[in-house]
Amino acid sequence: MDLFNGDRNSLKRRVLKKIDKSEDEVTYGVSSLIRYFQDSKILPEMPSRNMLEAFLIMNKFNIDKSKTKLEMYYKIRSEIPDFYVNKHPKLPHMKEIAETVYCFPLPRLTENLNRIVFVKLKDLDPNKFDAYNFFAHAYNVVEIRIREDVATSDILLYDMEGLTMAHFLKLTPDALKKSGMVLEKVYSNRVAGIHYLNLHSSVEMIINLIKKMLKEKLRNRIHIHKNTETLYEYLPRDVLPRDYDGSCPSLQELQDMWRKKMEESENIFDHLETFCGKQVDTIITPSFRYLCVKENVTIRTFYYIIVLSDLGCQYNIRYPYVKILKYICLIHTFKGMTMSNLSQLLQVTDSEKQAILKHYNLAEEEFEENVKYLKDWLAQSSHLPQVSDDNILRLCLLNSKMSLEKAKHSLEAYFRMRAVYSDEYFASMLPNTDRYREAKKLVTTVIMPKLTPDLCRITIFKFEDPNGEATDAYIYQMIALMMAEIRISHDYFLSNKFIFDYSNCGWKNIIKFTPAVNQKLIDILLSINLRIDSIHFVNITNLIEQIMKILKGLLPTKIYNKIHTHKTFESLHEQMPPEFLPSDYGGTQKSLKDLYDEWCKHLEESEDLFKKLLSVKSTQKYETEKDKVEMFGLGVDGSFKKLCID
Repeated sequence: MDLFNGDRNSLKRRVLKKIDKSEDEVTYGVSSLIRYFQDSKILPEMPSRNMLEAFLIMNKFNIDKSKTKLEMYYKIRSEIPDFYVNKHPKLPHMKEIAETVYCFPLPRLTENLNRIVFVKLKDLDPNKFDAYNFFAHAYNVVEIRIREDVATSDILLYDMEGLTMAHFLKLTPDALKKSGMVLEKVYSNRVAGIHYLNLHSSVEMIINLIKKMLKEKLRNRIHIHKNTETLYEYLPRDVLPRDYDGSCPSLQELQDMWRKKMEESENIFDHLETFCGKQVDTIITPSFRYLCVKENVTIRTFYYIIVLSDLGCQYNIRYPYVKILKYICLIHTFKGMTMSNLSQLLQVTDSEKQAILKHYNLAEEEFEENVKYLKDWLAQSSHLPQVSDDNILRLCLLNSKMSLEKAKHSLEAYFRMRAVYSDEYFASMLPNTDRYREAKKLVTTVIMPKLTPDLCRITIFKFEDPNGEATDAYIYQMIALMMAEIRISHDYFLSNKFIFDYSNCGWKNIIKFTPAVNQKLIDILLSINLRIDSIHFVNITNLIEQIMKILKGLLPTKIYNKIHTHKTFESLHEQMPPEFLPSDYGGTQKSLKDLYDEWCKHLEESEDLFKKLLSVKSTQKYETEKDKVEMFGLGVDGSFKKLCID
């Protein structure tokens, strides 16, 4: 058996038939690329036909994307030399990493003509593991694949056995970010599935939490296996190595085959080294930045999962990471809920309202027409409560970027969650009770009264429980959720800025966020469409700072740019002018305590409202656990307005 179990032409014929493409379409695409590169003269050489075909297939025969990726294939060697300079497979340090890990595609394609890419640590000595050399070795393998392999997409199989904290500390944010850039800018291998073996239970819990935050399409591609028997349900034995009771050669045999292949391909890597350090004048299309953010999100997610997961396993501190995930989701809930006609607590001027509508290029009359459509839809939805306050519908539309369909999904999800967790959470959301008084004492949550110049509302969350006295983690969120209920019917805003103050946060607080609690909080928080402008962390500990550095290094650029950590208030003022901050943070507004007291007073005066809200929920019956937690992809009946785009 050879590396790809067949010659390239036979593989190509099978793949083209599978994806419903003809040889003529391949020839047309290749000819278009050749003409483009001949005319533009922007590449240092003309790529081989095999490479051109590989990039066409990777990019679903989109010629513009293929041009961009091929241009970056050469340019990236100068932009990120870490993975290309002195990374020839013949060098001693590259031979060492090739013997330290199993990292290669398996020879047999699956029934759907997917290629399985296998990764596992072979030598458990962390001193032999270097992240930059590991990624460089993986990209050296890809160099062979784009010249000799053809597949419809990839299936990633990770055996996590033997990985330790020492290994993961070598996966620095810089190495992860640069590897992500290579994947985004150059390679577009479609990922049909990600499979994990030999996971620690804590890792499994974190992956399951992250899956909850992914879109259903991505969520369904991630699989966790406690043993090989469940793996066989997705990957038959005949495509797996003998080490997993499969029919393919053993891991060691495959590694020996790849070592030999690298030796036989020295001329390829000798040639590629001539491009390191050369500048390539690429022509970047307007959609390039979009492509860089969107492509290969699942690969980034994998890195994000394994790094945070193993940190928690090794030091038995998994809850802080779960808490961070919870806060990321928390942002999605707080995002669309602010107040306006509580004139002093939350202020919104008529000119600010007009500016928000102008942002969406929408006249007030058209906005109100959309509100009426939502009301009509609610009237036809017998299982949902009727909304008497039109501002709830206005805010829902704002959170949904004026999309009627998204607004309907959001309303359905909100009322559905109030039904699912009615007894467990929402029934206790009443002021002037013992639980309310406990929550009031142990947290400070404040929504700042003025909109910022960019029409955002600032929300501040701070622990006040250094001794961990809270009955449970829900106590910490209770006040914020109650404020959200009032805000949902009173505010008008474009987006949100969040400040999380960790000055009084310790392990005694963090351990209250058990997996069960986090699961339910995430269900609640993801049920509402919300928008985020930025997230700011102040008074953070060294541990939280390190976690945030790792997190920022793994997130897509769009989200990465929203997260900021501040060691001083002067740094915070660079992002938020002092006139919109409380005096505690060097601002000109009232103190946190005064603002919090005013908010709590309003909550306590709104007891009748919260009692009425106990019955505001969907009346639909939920028979299964899947019904209870499946918040997206809802089948929503009713009328939809046709939107015309000029």
